Amino acid sequence: MLLNLLPDERKEAVKYTIYYYYGLRIGLLLIFVSLVVIVGFKILEIKLEKDFASLNETEKELSRKNFDLTQRVTALNNNLSKIEGIQKDFLTWSDFIYSITSEFPATGITVSNFTVSRDAGTFSITGLADSREAFLHFKETLEKNQVLENVNSPLKNILDAGPITFTVTGGFFAKVLKK
Repeated sequence: MLLNLLPDERKEAVKYTIYYYYGLRIGLLLIFVSLVVIVGFKILEIKLEKDFASLNETEKELSRKNFDLTQRVTALNNNLSKIEGIQKDFLTWSDFIYSITSEFPATGITVSNFTVSRDAGTFSITGLADSREAFLHFKETLEKNQVLENVNSPLKNILDAGPITFTVTGGFFAKVLKK
């Protein structure tokens, strides 16, 4: 059983006082929770700023490394282009030169200079022959060579009987040089 001896106005005041204290407690609780949330967000903000600064520094470092790598790749590509240009102009000279020099006589002729001009399609051979016969035989083998054409030698090459300093010039077939 409940005995209530307070007048109605007083009951109303007590009721509002209880509501006031409950409201005050709820308000203080809300302020405390808000402070905890604000402090938590501030801590997260500081951590995010540090992570963002670290990320920016890592990105800058990677950019520097990639820039160096990009420069190295560009230099390598330039070198490869140069090598490709060199290889495009490469000719197999060994077979061509062998086809000519293999027919040089073993004795009687000493070749001191053998010049070939790919662009002009000409050759020049300078040397020393022991005798006129050795020179004439040498010139005849050059004329019979299927790679060479228009083999010429000045008349002075056959005027001397003894050791002859000679020069032989001519052309060659361009199809002989294969790329």
